[in-house]
Amino acid sequence: MPEEKKSNEGAFQHPGIVVENKEKAAILFKAIESLPEKQRLAFTLIKVQGMNYEEACEVLQQNVKAVESLIGRAKANLQKQLEDYYNTFK
Repeated sequence: MPEEKKSNEGAFQHPGIVVENKEKAAILFKAIESLPEKQRLAFTLIKVQGMNYEEACEVLQQNVKAVESLIGRAKANLQKQLEDYYNTFK
């Protein structure tokens, strides 16, 4: 007789968890929107929409090094913004 696998999927549908995740997503997307335009576009194309670097380079009309730099600066800016946000709750 095969064992039944228990799913944790239902636990993540708890209203409190769903609301918390929506709030976190809203904070993250607000931070993304506040990035300088080129950083925001590069970050959104690669990290949100899932494009590879070659595709993003074509869209942004930049070389790979430039896009890597934009992503690095975007991550650093987001980390700073989100650290500031989360430190207000400590």
